[in-house]
Amino acid sequence: MAANIYTGDVRFEAATPDNSVHTGDVMLEAIADGVGYVPGAEISTDAFHLTSSSAYEVAGLTVGNWYCIESWNGYWRLGAFWPLVMSVFRVSDGSGLAGNIGQSVLGDRTTVYDGVTYPAWCAFAECFDSTVDGKRYGRVYFQAPATSVYTGMIADSNYADNSGSLSWRLRYATYTSPINTGAVTLEA
Repeated sequence: MAANIYTGDVRFEAATPDNSVHTGDVMLEAIADGVGYVPGAEISTDAFHLTSSSAYEVAGLTVGNWYCIESWNGYWRLGAFWPLVMSVFRVSDGSGLAGNIGQSVLGDRTTVYDGVTYPAWCAFAECFDSTVDGKRYGRVYFQAPATSVYTGMIADSNYADNSGSLSWRLRYATYTSPINTGAVTLEA
């Protein structure tokens, strides 16, 4: 990622014996280390229909603003005989559901997989531990490419035999980047 360079005139008031005022230029550089995404307030929520391949339209977005979609209120089971429970979901910008976002757990809890793959129009995905029910869910961050995006279940050959529950939640999100300060030159 190329760093953004920000420069500007800054006025300093230094505590010098003669109470003089110094001016100078400060260069600030956004650096990639420590970049983070932070979920914000909830905007909307709904339940996934586990027995359907239909995608859900998440509407009312402002193009270019940061959002995240996360799974919660679950787990669901893929098929009647499959010993896998999960919080996994997918997203789309209108070109088809993609990604694997969330956690898959075998019934004996010995094999756990955190799914954090996401389509190219998204910026980042993570799994997180819920402070409400102690389960692990998925979250994907993106800048809205349009006024609507879509979310839905992973590909399944037989949606009819799925069970359990899982909901999705749309939140505002913030992209954060630490600032690295460059050299400061003062002129008397």
